Amino acid sequence: MLSDLQRSAFSSGEPVTTRVLAWAPGVTPENRSLDSARAEPPVWSLSGQVVAAVGGVRRSPVALRLSMGGRDVARAVAYPGDRAALPVRVGRPGWLALRVSLDPDELRADDDWFLAARVAEPARAAADAGAGRYVADALAVLQEGGRVGRGRTVVLADRLAGTRSIVVPPADQAAIGALNRALAARGVAWRFGDRLDGEWRVGADGGAADGATVRRRYRLLGSGAVLARANDDPWLVRHQDVVVLGSRLEDGWTDLPVTAGFVPFLDLLINRIAAGETRSMGAHPGDVVGLPANAEAVLTAAGPQPVAGDRRINAPWEPAVYFLRAAGGDTVGALEVNHDPRESRLAPADAQVLRAAVGPGAELLSDGALDRELFGGAKRADLSGALLLAALLAAALEFVVASVGAKTGRGRA
Repeated sequence: MLSDLQRSAFSSGEPVTTRVLAWAPGVTPENRSLDSARAEPPVWSLSGQVVAAVGGVRRSPVALRLSMGGRDVARAVAYPGDRAALPVRVGRPGWLALRVSLDPDELRADDDWFLAARVAEPARAAADAGAGRYVADALAVLQEGGRVGRGRTVVLADRLAGTRSIVVPPADQAAIGALNRALAARGVAWRFGDRLDGEWRVGADGGAADGATVRRRYRLLGSGAVLARANDDPWLVRHQDVVVLGSRLEDGWTDLPVTAGFVPFLDLLINRIAAGETRSMGAHPGDVVGLPANAEAVLTAAGPQPVAGDRRINAPWEPAVYFLRAAGGDTVGALEVNHDPRESRLAPADAQVLRAAVGPGAELLSDGALDRELFGGAKRADLSGALLLAALLAAALEFVVASVGAKTGRGRA
């Protein structure tokens, strides 16, 4: 086995029965990296910020730069392990390709992070009484801060209201049937199923809701985009211009309304539904990525690359932002291709990690111990002399063959 013994590359698996010798390098190279960067909020109005996470082990400050169109627009200083905020002011609506960079070190591949941001006018939104008081209070905060306008472009309610709706289940369980009929009449491919009680964690594309606890929810049945899951089940879904939540946004149903992430969660939800079917997604080079249904081409340096019928592509090998184009030419999303941050964690695996991944016969050896095992270990003959003799015999044979070939060639001439 040939490996640099990077700890993050090992995971537990089926043990092997053969003896494995692993060399432990004496020095781990120092490295600083960008482990992630994201736009906050996900949809900007006149301004926003990029929050970047710096990785590494050496506690010395590092400079970060945020560039747009090849021009630096923000700078910051952070330590490895910190998150740095880089504020940006923008002038007009549209999509932006951004790049966060560190001062280069010896390992250059993880010194940049590419991301996209969408700039749009704040959506106009309203909350009906059926959405609950937590939703009404959070919406008022967003409106006072200028993140959401006043109007009914997007309506949060326990029923279908307006052309763009965010629907929570009604407090009265008897009203579920009427709501399901209204969803079907609208052509929405989701409906509410049985009500469940238990405990689940929100994950996947839930944004600020990630990690929230759900204690009561309806099973969501149907097909369409799943924006967040409660464990493995759909919890936040979308079809056309309707978003459906499996839980009411109240305590007793979920702890999300009493967390700091609730207002950013509603911000994301309202502005995403107002923006239509647009989204950014991340990938590592070569990953298989499922694209949105309305993406017809990926814009690359070589030109637009058509999307196949199964909506799946291999992410380009060159880290960058690749915009997604719809049939009519509109930009409907972005694919952010970046390095895998696990590759930047250079701490070597110890003997315990190695044995858990490879098997109990794995041994972690220093330089001297590895030399003794390979060339003069116990119960092994020293092979260096035999290898040298074999090399000399091979060279002599090559010389004889070449000489015979030369004489044969002269005789024919």
